[in-house]
Amino acid sequence: MEPLDLTVTHVGGPTTIIEIGGVRLLTDPTFDAPGRRYPFGLGTSSVKTAGPAVPASALGRIDAVLLTHHQHGDNLDAAGRALLPGVPRILTTTAGAARLAESPGLALSPAHSPGRTSAHSPDAGPRLPPAPASSSGCGPARASGTGGPGGIVTGLKPWQSVRVGDVEVTATPARHGPPLSRPIVGPAIGFTLRPSRANSVVWITGDTVLFRGLREVGARFTVDTVVLHLGKVQFGVTGPIRYTMTGADAATLIRHLRPRRVVPVHYEGWSHFHEGRAEVEAAFPPGTLTWLTPGDPSHL
Repeated sequence: MEPLDLTVTHVGGPTTIIEIGGVRLLTDPTFDAPGRRYPFGLGTSSVKTAGPAVPASALGRIDAVLLTHHQHGDNLDAAGRALLPGVPRILTTTAGAARLAESPGLALSPAHSPGRTSAHSPDAGPRLPPAPASSSGCGPARASGTGGPGGIVTGLKPWQSVRVGDVEVTATPARHGPPLSRPIVGPAIGFTLRPSRANSVVWITGDTVLFRGLREVGARFTVDTVVLHLGKVQFGVTGPIRYTMTGADAATLIRHLRPRRVVPVHYEGWSHFHEGRAEVEAAFPPGTLTWLTPGDPSHL
């Protein structure tokens, strides 16, 4: 397997900047200052305890936002939402796309889901051009430089794909809680990223528990690097129910996948995370995990 050439910057929580195949992608944008409490429904809530290691004003060019789900403040907060109209494309769940398109400055893509093809189809949907760099070199690229309006939101179901520049982006299954919890917690997805002519992918799991759908990703793709959303999310009001993977869950998944790199995110910065770096690290053999220093671009 030829290693993929990519650079990942961990901004904090689930938020990363991924540079691959000539495009720059922002995942789950969260840029609010710490200290605020965010309601998550059914009496659950969480306090943000750490701010972003990269301010929104220093992001530079962003070609697309990959939003695993829109309904929780630890994946899309107020400052992250404010960025969206200035980004050429936002890829998310179909429910999230419909809801976000109601916001000023955002609109559904013309067909709503231009990637109605299999991840293995020779035609993986329309190619979305990378955004040009801004003249100042900072701040997200504005839509006026892309040849069309910005803030175009595309909803994807699992296994649907679109291209952003030379990178094929495919939605993957995620389940943000126990069986039958989706009507309560809402939908979520992950994403794989495959540059043209590459035979492997980067996989962003999204917020998910361990379930059969994750193993299917390993059956469909050769995973070079996996970005794991962890944290053992729990709330006092719902007792022992977990809404994301534990370190032990993730270790089970990784033994199945056997990727080249394993990058943990979504384990710090919020009060509803119940496993941090120490607990996650203890679940894996030494040297398995690649820990990123927040704010520092890491070439993987």
